Amino acid sequence: AQFIERSYEHMLDQVLDQLAYHYSQSHNTAKKREYLLRAGHRAQQVYANGTAINYFRLALPLLTDIEKPTILLDLGKVQELVGHWQEAKTTFEQACALAKASDDRRTQAWSEIAIGHLLRKQGLYADATAWLAKARMLFEQINDRSGVAQALHDQGIVAAHQGDIELAQRLFEDSLIMRKCLGDEAKIANLYNDLGVVAKHRDDATTARSLYEDSLAIRQKLADRWGITVSRI
Repeated sequence: AQFIERSYEHMLDQVLDQLAYHYSQSHNTAKKREYLLRAGHRAQQVYANGTAINYFRLALPLLTDIEKPTILLDLGKVQELVGHWQEAKTTFEQACALAKASDDRRTQAWSEIAIGHLLRKQGLYADATAWLAKARMLFEQINDRSGVAQALHDQGIVAAHQGDIELAQRLFEDSLIMRKCLGDEAKIANLYNDLGVVAKHRDDATTARSLYEDSLAIRQKLADRWGITVSRI
């Protein structure tokens, strides 16, 4: 492991799997933890989902209870992505409980967002709404404007799925105001797209097209290929 680390000093991302493997066989806990996590996050970025899940699971026993919630959130997101929804929910709940125990209110709130998002995907709208409301309240308490904006956006998506277009539009617009203040262009593009969906439901094709085009322009600027595809559809 040390030989590989020295030999590939300037291109470690190319040998993370080897480093994670060799250090995981050693007694060097710090290096074992470092490279299991780095390899896990790298695998997550390239959608090597099974590999990412394995690395995160191997790393978790090496972490303190304060460190675990963030990695549990990463693990849960990969589990959600591959359709292991019940496992993801359990993982998010573990992250939430540990964050609450250590008074890490920001991570607790993001865990609640993750649970609400997962429940919304399953059509459990009442439960999703409750979790998102808890997250929004917590974000407001710690003055995390990005978190509040995300909670508003997710609440708007739930409202739209339930057919409450008026409420969805208000929530999206409130989130958009905050995102513009924060200068978060990627999220602004997402909100323009969702507001376009709302306009389409109102049979306002002109406004819908304008919003979709605004969203597409930002996504092209950011070279967001996935977002560009969504906008063009």
